[in-house]
Amino acid sequence: MINFKRLVKWGLLLAFLNFAFPQRVYAYIDPGSGSYFLQLLIAGLLAALYSIKVYWTRIRSFLVKRALPSKLAKILKWPD
Repeated sequence: MINFKRLVKWGLLLAFLNFAFPQRVYAYIDPGSGSYFLQLLIAGLLAALYSIKVYWTRIRSFLVKRALPSKLAKILKWPD
């Protein structure tokens, strides 16, 4: 039974390596793919920046409560 499990593990490993590193590849990445990935990257960055903008007051109040004592926060007029 142990030999069968070992054989299956080695077989799966070899099959994975065979598909992961093929000898010849007859394919290409067309030029539109690069611009699409760049567009995804820019969209993700802008979405992250917009999310920070929308939730900035919550983020700031969370950081102020952790970083500053409450008396100092009242002196600086930070929202609670």
